[in-house]
Amino acid sequence: MRFARLLFAVAARGSSGAVLVDSPPARIEFVQGWIHALAFPEGDAARSEDLLLQLLPRATTFRYDETAPTLGLGRVEPFHPGRVLRQIIETPGPSNSTDDLPLLLGHQVMALRFVPHSSCLAPDEERLVALLDSSPQRWDDLVRAGVATPQRTAALLTFLLRAGALEVDVRATYLDLARELHPDLNSHLSDELRREREQRFRAVTEIYRTLAIDKSGEGS
Repeated sequence: MRFARLLFAVAARGSSGAVLVDSPPARIEFVQGWIHALAFPEGDAARSEDLLLQLLPRATTFRYDETAPTLGLGRVEPFHPGRVLRQIIETPGPSNSTDDLPLLLGHQVMALRFVPHSSCLAPDEERLVALLDSSPQRWDDLVRAGVATPQRTAALLTFLLRAGALEVDVRATYLDLARELHPDLNSHLSDELRREREQRFRAVTEIYRTLAIDKSGEGS
């Protein structure tokens, strides 16, 4: 996931240069956010190729440059990886629900760290991103704007959080919810209510961990 988040930020910011991938060893070369070459050491070519080819859209031209003495260098028709990286970032985890996201965000102010490329956004998502880019927004502000349904808004914000593109601090809100929903603090409730709160606790905790990863720059 950290690999995908790193590349997503590099591409969205229109960066140029080489990005090194630790495991397996590999190199991805960008020009203004667009991938134009993939490279890997000969000894790890098979593992590296499997990883890097996940980024290639279908029908993208890929060829090796045999003049490179120590690297298997793959030249590609330049493409922006935003759409493919979004698919990787959104791969379902233990819980993929966004139902508790509005509760966790509360009245927190959200701002964009960078604007995702239009290739990975639907038209209504582009309008939401434009609002976030114009000025910091709260959940209620985005819903009142009416450019997308609350469900679509929550789905986009969840993606932006996982991609590291959204700046928001919800630690205090999370701690209050954790105290309310934690199974150890609800032993006096019926089995049904305990199970319900435990499920919500897990969902809220997963979303918060996504946010915490964003703040620290660490990931799996």
